Amino acid sequence: MAGLNLTKSRYAAGLQCSRRLWLLIQELAPYDDLDPGASLDVGQEIGRKAHLLFPGGILVEEAPWQHAAAVRRTLALMADPSVPALFEAAFEHDGVRIRVDVLERLAGGAWGLREVKSGTRMSFIYVQQLDRGDSDAGTLEDEGLKREDFRLTPKQTIIRDATASGRPYVASDLARLLKAFRLPACYLDFEAMMPPIPLYAGTRPYQTIPFQWSLHAIDGNGALHHREFLAEGDEDPRLAFAETLIAILNAFDGPILVYSAYEQTQLRELAKQFPQLRAPIEAIIARIRDLLPIVRAAVYFPAFGFSNSIKAVAPGLCPGFGYDDLVGIANGTAASAAFVQLASGYVPDPEEVGRLRRALLAYCQRDTLAMVEVHRALMELAVAEG
Repeated sequence: MAGLNLTKSRYAAGLQCSRRLWLLIQELAPYDDLDPGASLDVGQEIGRKAHLLFPGGILVEEAPWQHAAAVRRTLALMADPSVPALFEAAFEHDGVRIRVDVLERLAGGAWGLREVKSGTRMSFIYVQQLDRGDSDAGTLEDEGLKREDFRLTPKQTIIRDATASGRPYVASDLARLLKAFRLPACYLDFEAMMPPIPLYAGTRPYQTIPFQWSLHAIDGNGALHHREFLAEGDEDPRLAFAETLIAILNAFDGPILVYSAYEQTQLRELAKQFPQLRAPIEAIIARIRDLLPIVRAAVYFPAFGFSNSIKAVAPGLCPGFGYDDLVGIANGTAASAAFVQLASGYVPDPEEVGRLRRALLAYCQRDTLAMVEVHRALMELAVAEG
């Protein structure tokens, strides 16, 4: 049966988790075309770039399901001394099938097998440990990880009790924790990409490049405002990203609420990149207050589903609020992949460009609106508990 053949990917998966290997064989995924910018497509793009290191190499073009034909093509090319290298060379032995990223012809009739990975360093999963010895997992199991009396952390106890009872947990000191989160306030969210192949001069592989921000603001009169920025992608977006953000935040008072340390980290990087903007960026950082630690420490609703993600917390605290109506882009990974498509020129159709940009704007706006709703719900809970 063709589906039972062992491949490189399945072998690596089996070393990590035998159940994962079983699922890969039992639940065969179809061979679909990859969306440009998706993680698997990124790996293929890295592979294509690696071909440039072997001039004159020839690609074995047969598809994965044409393995027998690919093997015949590989053997024919290996027999031709004028071919210096093969890409996606195919082999099979005793039920094991592989495709080689680069097969390089060496002196004296030898061959060099080159594996290409889209990472900046060697990962432990690519190095087989033949003798694992007294591993961490085994030690934990030996020390009682499977015992029924395994001791829970305080937060795990809260989650267990709330889940079992169906009643939410609200800490008695929630009002005190929220003192620094007063109104008027701003609510800020960033989107960024990490292209493995740099798109802009002076950047490095996998460097985080922020390209979009969304800001909701509640003014002193209680009115809600929204502002946003989305780069075009044809040039490095970071300077325009920083300058527009500084300008708009100067127009609104109060703390700047975020939902992770991510925004602060990116702002510090921008301050390093643009020393002329260091002072106003540091002024923004000084105004930032993070809602995530408040949620982690003081609130748990069964509807959170064991998660503190804004996408779980906002619907849990505010029934009726959600992301299900968003079309095309409903999480940060999809947003990053979509902008990579735009910035790389993968989307020539103006209508599709417009659709992706509208989807990006709608998604980022929803994230900051989620923070508005979460903040409002937390303040109401604090009043009720008080």
